[in-house]
Amino acid sequence: MVIYSVVVAVTTLIAVATGRRLSTGWRVQDLVILTMGTHKLSRTLTKDAVTSPLRAPFTRYTHDPLGVDSFATHVLPLDQAPHGYEIFQKKRDGAVKVMLKP
Repeated sequence: MVIYSVVVAVTTLIAVATGRRLSTGWRVQDLVILTMGTHKLSRTLTKDAVTSPLRAPFTRYTHDPLGVDSFATHVLPLDQAPHGYEIFQKKRDGAVKVMLKP
C-alpha cells in the first residue's frame, strides 16, 4: 500500500505542478475513495484464493513446489501405457507413480 500511495502522491504533485485540475464533477473525496477501491480490487484479484482461476492462465511455475516430480517410480514412453497401467495396478516393481512421456 505504501508504494501505491507514493505513486498516487507523486502523480498528484505532478498534476498540481503542471496546473491540471479535477473536473467540476469530481471532489477530492471521490478521488480518494476511487483510489482506495482500485487498490483493494487489484489486491483481491492478485491474492484471493477465489480468483485463482482468473490468474491461472498467466501463472508459470519454474519449480515443483510439492515435490511430486521426483515421486515417479517409473517413467515410460507413451506407447507403453498399457504396461505402465498394469505394473501400477498390480504394484509390481514397487510402482507408486508411473509417468508417461510423449
